[in-house]
Amino acid sequence: MMTRLLFSTLVAVACCNSCSASDQKVAALQNARLPATLCLGLDPATEAGVSKGDIRLQIQIRNQQASNRYSSAFQLFLVGEDGDRLLLHSFGLQPDRQEQGSVLPQQVQLTLQGQQLIPDSQGRVCFELIQESVSESAEHLVPKDVAIRWNPIQISSGS
Repeated sequence: MMTRLLFSTLVAVACCNSCSASDQKVAALQNARLPATLCLGLDPATEAGVSKGDIRLQIQIRNQQASNRYSSAFQLFLVGEDGDRLLLHSFGLQPDRQEQGSVLPQQVQLTLQGQQLIPDSQGRVCFELIQESVSESAEHLVPKDVAIRWNPIQISSGS
């Protein structure tokens, strides 16, 4: 289990480190224990879409073990190149739904309009996701699949 966790983390980090800013639209970790840092490429077109509110940050979390309770709070931070962190959003998850024995992922979308995103030297913006620990629960220790992506907003023409 630990070998699998380490391998999946190394694969995700290797991909993130080897992807250029223009092709890094999704960052994902499987069987991750939080806190986790995920980085996305931020090319000029994406940055313009984010600043106009046409592109949102989507966070997807899937518990490895189904939970029938509301989760403890997750917090998403923007991580600067100097290591400084800025809290962007706190949120919780609903009890898990299962389909054919598999836990379904849950999603949260954030508008980062007005938030100054400064890419690092590799053209990436990094985010850290943590989950508060609650003394009577060890849910924050359960591995999760975590993914973030830039999500363009679909605007209907109204016809």
